[in-house]
Amino acid sequence: MERTWYLRKGQLKGKIGFYVVLGRRDLGITVNEMEEFFSRVKMIKIPGIIGYGFDKGDIKKDKEALRDIQRLTNQILIYNQFNII
Repeated sequence: MERTWYLRKGQLKGKIGFYVVLGRRDLGITVNEMEEFFSRVKMIKIPGIIGYGFDKGDIKKDKEALRDIQRLTNQILIYNQFNII
């Protein structure tokens, strides 16, 4: 996000934005920052994905996150199909 400062003059307006966040705990701060950034640059927000893991490979055990990734993929494909992106 910090490297997109030159795009803040409207180049991202109307573009699709989403996030995938993986961590151990306290991921709400990251999600809030992403949501604020998308709002500030007037992007279309698709709800992102939050996954939890403590050790390498733990994300594969997070069934909810894996299900949500599939949902997000389908949403992106639908937006692309109707040339919204």
